[in-house]
Amino acid sequence: MNIAAYIEQLTAHANRLVAALDKLQSEKQLLEMQVQTLRERLAESYKKNAELTESLKIIKLARNIQHTEGSTSNAEWQKLLNEYIREIDNCIANLND
Repeated sequence: MNIAAYIEQLTAHANRLVAALDKLQSEKQLLEMQVQTLRERLAESYKKNAELTESLKIIKLARNIQHTEGSTSNAEWQKLLNEYIREIDNCIANLND
């Protein structure tokens, strides 16, 4: 085998490696974009979950107020009202985040 043929084989092999590298880099970019999209969707899901959890707390508190409506003193009403206000403040804070 002469040197020119050997250099030609090496060049062809190097070209194949460069093409494979380009393909892998493209795939990597695509996968990185997919990861970013999934991270954004996960963050949105966490936020939605937190909002729903806060809403559930408020609903439970409201139901608790309804059930105790006939048998509560002013001090108990004040306590329930304060809890309700704290829950609303928490919801507002979470929505602002």
